[in-house]
Amino acid sequence: MPPFYASVEPTELRCPGGRGVSGDRTMGFVPESTMKQARPGNCRGFRRAVLSTKQQNVLGSNISRIALGESSSQGSAIVMKRKTRRPNSADIQIGESIRAHRLIVGMSQSDLGRRLGVSFQQIQKYEKGMNRVGAGRLPQIAKIFGIPVGALFDANAVTSPGESTRPAPVKLIPDRNTLKLLTAFGGIAHGKIRHSLVDLVDAIAKAAPKTPR
Repeated sequence: MPPFYASVEPTELRCPGGRGVSGDRTMGFVPESTMKQARPGNCRGFRRAVLSTKQQNVLGSNISRIALGESSSQGSAIVMKRKTRRPNSADIQIGESIRAHRLIVGMSQSDLGRRLGVSFQQIQKYEKGMNRVGAGRLPQIAKIFGIPVGALFDANAVTSPGESTRPAPVKLIPDRNTLKLLTAFGGIAHGKIRHSLVDLVDAIAKAAPKTPR
């Protein structure tokens, strides 16, 4: 450990052509590099007093304790900031409902974000359940979609509003193609054709590679 010095106001320190100054008073502790900058002829300079080994150890311990305390508090703050909230089931369900109804009305994420005054990235976080939709935001979204607020809490959605079709689970409507397929399938009234289509799609899904190309 480099030596520490106590800076004190000089007692009976005389300069050429000056008078003495009385009353020593410790001002604090400064390192040796700082003391070297003081000019010897300056009456307002500092007089160095070398600390003993015990005093240096005590001073170093106090400095380490202060630094450790500051770093610990800062580290805790960083950990708290980095700790992100995981979406719960309600956040995910509402996000899936927003996505499904947005696709049903033919609106993009940018369009919805513009209507709400937020970015499309924020809409993405809403739909993924990463950000919780505020209570004041839900009525705005429902009004844009032309649906009651309670529909955003429903696990199902009507893919063809105004038509006598069964609602589909919102989690099964991740994109426009799926919505188009569900809507077209719901418009087929013939039972045998519906069963044939189900068998056809099932056979294609089993034969298709699992990883998309």
